Amino acid sequence: MQIEILNPILQTQIFSLIFVMAILISIRKKPDKEFFPISLTNELKGVAILAVVFSHIGYFLATDTRFLFPLSILAGVGVDMFLFLSGYGLAVSAIKKTLSPVQFYLKRVIKIFIPMWFVLIAFFSLDWFILHQTYPIAEVAQSFIGFFKEADLFGDVNSPLWFITLLLFYYLVFPLVFKKDHPILSALVLFFGGYFLIDFNFETVWRVNHLHRLHFMAFPLGVVFAGLVVAPKVKNYIQVLRNYLSNKEWLVVLSKLLLASIAFAGFLYFGINSGVGQEPWLEQNIKIITVLSIVILFLLKPFSLRFFSLVGIYSYEIYLLHWPIMYRYDIFYAWLPAGVATACYIGLFVLLGFGLQKLTGLITKYLPFTKG
Repeated sequence: MQIEILNPILQTQIFSLIFVMAILISIRKKPDKEFFPISLTNELKGVAILAVVFSHIGYFLATDTRFLFPLSILAGVGVDMFLFLSGYGLAVSAIKKTLSPVQFYLKRVIKIFIPMWFVLIAFFSLDWFILHQTYPIAEVAQSFIGFFKEADLFGDVNSPLWFITLLLFYYLVFPLVFKKDHPILSALVLFFGGYFLIDFNFETVWRVNHLHRLHFMAFPLGVVFAGLVVAPKVKNYIQVLRNYLSNKEWLVVLSKLLLASIAFAGFLYFGINSGVGQEPWLEQNIKIITVLSIVILFLLKPFSLRFFSLVGIYSYEIYLLHWPIMYRYDIFYAWLPAGVATACYIGLFVLLGFGLQKLTGLITKYLPFTKG
């Protein structure tokens, strides 16, 4: 159920202090020399899932939206970040190693389903045994194939899973249209495929169509980014630029400061002026700009943030788990101050994510087609 918070501003300050301390003590020297290493994608995934969780707490779980503000205003940005990184990761992997569509589905898509199935079995069972709540058979069956046509936070078994339907659409289409020699053209096909799916307004998904309409650009944009990062010509240009700047350290520092300042200003402005409630195309573009601003800032920072990376490693599992636990099976907010309870939940979600990932690993290690 929803929670009432005494003195939400003070509780926000308490949590913010804990949150900032966790970030500061996790600062380490940047270990990777790559342009966009896995460690960085994990950090960005951590930012994305925390943005989603904070928003769900601040705007839906708590009755007072002052709690966790302004940490709670970036849910849409978090969703777009997930999709952007998914498009980027799949494209980079496909460029390095070609898989047939069947191989792709067996290796990649099944890894979305297995943890989702565990979570659905757990919450359908808990709701039945503990809350005596049941769901229509059709809804249960559709859930297990990743088809979620509603997003009712207070009525569905796990409302945030509406995101899975859009993600699965791109995963199913990706191996059919992606060409490693033409990644940007492939991204355009994915973009228009997503646009058609949403603009056609299929009756069976119309109840989440408004959410899909806000996020269908991010995955193709991630594919474009991957194409630019791994393109030989771009690599050559970067190397030429590095050679030119090798003896001009002052210019490198100045350029990074200027780019970081622009990205930070864009993040602040568009994070606050998010376009929520305006035309979908405008709101989506503002979120995309905010995502790119965050990516640029993380690319430019000279250190790593292990806290975000740790959370990011288990981001998918946390996404699957977080809302039903907090809303229907709360174990912290009822007993602890809200700021402390929120910090405890972040720790709990990481532990549960670790457990779910290990459980998934036990299953997939017996499925040879999921390796690699």
